[in-house]
Amino acid sequence: MLFDLDATLLDHDTARDAAIRSLLPAHDQLTSAEVKDLLAQWQRISHQLYERYLAGELTFAQQRLQRITQFSAEVIDLGVRSDDGAWAVFEQYQREYQHHWRPFDDVAPTVASLRAAGLAMAVVTNGPDEQQRKKVARIGLTDFPVLASGALGFSKPDPRIFAAASECVRQPVHACLMVGDNPDADVAGARAAGMQAVLLDRSAGSTAERSGLPTIRTLLQLVQGNLGNGTVE
Repeated sequence: MLFDLDATLLDHDTARDAAIRSLLPAHDQLTSAEVKDLLAQWQRISHQLYERYLAGELTFAQQRLQRITQFSAEVIDLGVRSDDGAWAVFEQYQREYQHHWRPFDDVAPTVASLRAAGLAMAVVTNGPDEQQRKKVARIGLTDFPVLASGALGFSKPDPRIFAAASECVRQPVHACLMVGDNPDADVAGARAAGMQAVLLDRSAGSTAERSGLPTIRTLLQLVQGNLGNGTVE
């Protein structure tokens, strides 16, 4: 059993939003609609820059710095006037982000059941090795192997990361089930590599309806369904 990390095991969105709110000047004076728009703009900028990082166009540090400078220039003035100033703002963001790292409520009972069933498990994640390992440790999965793109040099949906994961859990690719929230990177990528995969859609179902992929709403369905052939009933 292979798991994505952010938005699958760790509640990344809640941590991210709390960190962004800590940066907003006079945030108590903003309407809920204004805050919602600011959060959406941060997500848009972050996604664009992170894709460039995964493509090798930016280093991890560069995309962090540019995230702050671009958000401050295009969306709301954060008082950033230099790279040093941008780093100071980012460090504040990072402190709040890490402070709010939490697992989803379904993680612990699901992992306990899968362990009892004797399944080997690992985390397969796009991101820097050190940070992703810290996240895994924070949510209590210290014994999980972590395959992070930052350490391997290739990222999901590259089939090599799924091949490496199957070797890590000592199972053939076709015997592994990948679970993640991203239809392309997690599910389509794993399937292209010859692996079984299921989409975790914790939302109201819009992602699943668009994707047409095998879908679960909660990780608990992994232990409630029939996994003998890699499907979830």
